[in-house]
Amino acid sequence: MPQESWRAKSSMKIGIFTFHRAHNYGAMLQAYALQEFLSSKGHDAEIVDYRPDYIENTYAVFPKLEYYKSKTLTENLWIWLHWPFYALMFPAKIFRRRVFEKFISEHFKLSGEFPACMKTAGYDATVFGSDQIWNFNISGLKPDKVYWGAEFIPAGTLKLSYAASAGAYTKRIAQTESLGELLNGLDAISVRENELAEQLRPLSKKPITTVLDPTLLVPPALWEALAQDPREKEKYLLVYEVYHTRSTLAIARKLARELNLKIVRVWAGYRPENPLSTETQTSVQRFLGLVKNASCVVTTSFHAVVFSAVFKRDFYYVSDNNSSENRVVQILDVLGLSDRIAPSDKKPAFSSIDWDRQKLRSRLERERENSEAFILRALESQKKNP
Repeated sequence: MPQESWRAKSSMKIGIFTFHRAHNYGAMLQAYALQEFLSSKGHDAEIVDYRPDYIENTYAVFPKLEYYKSKTLTENLWIWLHWPFYALMFPAKIFRRRVFEKFISEHFKLSGEFPACMKTAGYDATVFGSDQIWNFNISGLKPDKVYWGAEFIPAGTLKLSYAASAGAYTKRIAQTESLGELLNGLDAISVRENELAEQLRPLSKKPITTVLDPTLLVPPALWEALAQDPREKEKYLLVYEVYHTRSTLAIARKLARELNLKIVRVWAGYRPENPLSTETQTSVQRFLGLVKNASCVVTTSFHAVVFSAVFKRDFYYVSDNNSSENRVVQILDVLGLSDRIAPSDKKPAFSSIDWDRQKLRSRLERERENSEAFILRALESQKKNP
């Protein structure tokens, strides 16, 4: 067949494939950010309502039987031995599910039922990302081909990745069979971490660009408007953990004493309320408000670091030297704030961040411009279909 040249319309119908149903703050806010960014550029952007079982079961109050069948014997034994602990967490899980589902219904523009929607939506382009959609630890140690554009995408639809991440699977991803074929099926490729780009480049016939997380692609005013002020009347230090380390609380206590602050603690998962904690679960909007109004943030979370920067809050990231930290190290290097990493065996003396210094602002603005240029150029690029 003759080659047909295709050029993007000034306004496009765009479907976003991401982890929009993962009930955690980072997943929700990055999905919302990409949706809003594309919409702000005049596109008709919506999130494709793909619901993989491995995400649905992870955040379900009562996972399906298949969830346990996918686990090893050791993992299932651990789950059943800790059943009393999980039973105590049912109220928190129900509350968490309610607030996240409310955010989805109120803030996401969703497609019709997947995969039937792919035949009727009329997408000009599909965007895969952000978040850890290429982390095979999450998708059963194999690629989920939907998140690579290898299934259900009509011929002639532009396919690009934006800030895709492989998380802790990054160092092993290049060993995956047929990964080059999946990678080269995309029309434009960007990832969130430099390390992932280095792993994928030998397999790709196309350039691979490193870009910012979508939460840094949109103006801070979007988050200012979404943030809900917390009920806290006293000044406080916010502790937010996506994984727990013994040193996180020790560092937080030291800084709280030094600054004469009370501690507010929010968990990413489900844990019994700590005597130091005034909150263990909260809504997406109040999470933003807690970061925005904190005197200081101590965290093990990438997105808590991001929103501390957005709201110009003093913060410390507690390092545990795990394989997921490359994304935090990278963004702090971009910001020139590598000194905000607190090793788990040390307790830093407090110092305030000069958020208004020109070098810091110009670094972030340059990265934002490069990231925006990637996605807009990709959408405006030519595509040739056989």
